Amino acid sequence: MSRGKSSDPKFYVYEHWRPDTGVIFYVGKGHGDRAYITKGRNNKHSAVMNSLRAAGFALQVKIVTNGMAEKSALEAERKLIANWLSLGADLVNLSSGGEGISGFRISEETKRKLSEANKGKPAAFKGKKHKPATIAILSKKAKERGPQLQLQTSQALAKVVAFHTGRKRSAETCARVSESLKGKPNWAKGKRSKLRGRKLSEEVKSRMRLAALKKWERQKASGWVNPRIGATCSENARIKMKVSARKRTDHVRMTDGRFG
Repeated sequence: MSRGKSSDPKFYVYEHWRPDTGVIFYVGKGHGDRAYITKGRNNKHSAVMNSLRAAGFALQVKIVTNGMAEKSALEAERKLIANWLSLGADLVNLSSGGEGISGFRISEETKRKLSEANKGKPAAFKGKKHKPATIAILSKKAKERGPQLQLQTSQALAKVVAFHTGRKRSAETCARVSESLKGKPNWAKGKRSKLRGRKLSEEVKSRMRLAALKKWERQKASGWVNPRIGATCSENARIKMKVSARKRTDHVRMTDGRFG
């Protein structure tokens, strides 16, 4: 996701609340779906999120102010943090706010050092498995927070859809995406699908249908409309699609030894 310029009125100030105790624990500034992302937060914030998940609760997000320039949002964040601290709130913010690092990029040298430091080190949980008792506990907690988490997810989806509706990538962004993908082969090119030749059971098909229906209901509730509804392809586009489909079919036949 591209960063907004400091003069663009795309920023907002938000709060994170605990629905189990009804208290605020974090104040932040961001744009896009930043308020709903919990990964990459500080250790104190992660500890609160872990306790909420363990208790079967979902994060409660409140947008305080919206449609601000970045400089104004940073100032509003600083004042809001100071106000909550004066009221005795136990915030997990590591600073008084107002700093902002929009546009920050890790240098190539830093990336190289991080890569070298982590080479040869396996993932912490690699090769390990949860005990049956642990799996049972995780399953129980997931089922308990299911309905509430689904509600939070639906609300978050509606806000993200509303934010992106009508937005278009700039020519500059399209050019950057194009340049970054040039010369890179498709990740699945030449790889055989693990599902090829396998047949799904009726139970699995039923679960997949149910999941698809639930997803569709959430999309309808959020007001999402398929942009392709009513659209037609040009004759030139149809020809290109036919040629592409034929190439894929021939590739599969050759891979499986069924060409001819």
